[in-house]
Amino acid sequence: MTNERVSGKEQIGETAASATAPAGNIIIFAPVEGETMSLKNVKDKLFSSELMGKGAAIMPKNGDVYAPCDGILTTVFDTHHAYGIKTEDGAEILIHIGIDTVNLKGEYFTSYVEKGQTVNQGDKLCSFDLEKIKELGYDPTVITVVTNTADYAAVEEFNHDKVKQGSQFITLTPKATL
Repeated sequence: MTNERVSGKEQIGETAASATAPAGNIIIFAPVEGETMSLKNVKDKLFSSELMGKGAAIMPKNGDVYAPCDGILTTVFDTHHAYGIKTEDGAEILIHIGIDTVNLKGEYFTSYVEKGQTVNQGDKLCSFDLEKIKELGYDPTVITVVTNTADYAAVEEFNHDKVKQGSQFITLTPKATL
């Protein structure tokens, strides 16, 4: 389900409370609030080429990052700029905060979780100083990719210009089983 422009006003994505998807599809929700962009427009070839998997990105409005799905944290980088979550259904989701922000070595990031922890969609993963990161010349784009894209028939972003944290963001269509 997507929202479209109505009367010249941009629509903001639906939240988990109003989520509807075709039966069997998996919904990944926006980890941050902001303006959406195609992964192909991200200024990092590793992500824009979809080498890491398919997904979408958000130019964040603030520095609060939340779990986009329920699952187990399989990766929590020491630099707090990236988190991996594996869902009960087997989807492997990577949330990557900023371009080259690994170079900050965790400065301006605060993590609230640890590897192996179970999280629910909407749990706060971390916060970062958005203004300081931009001031230092880093691109703060928050990227969400499905690293095991090949396990799905389709990985598609919802068509929103802007999203609130918790809005429908990406849908995964499982491969048909015989």
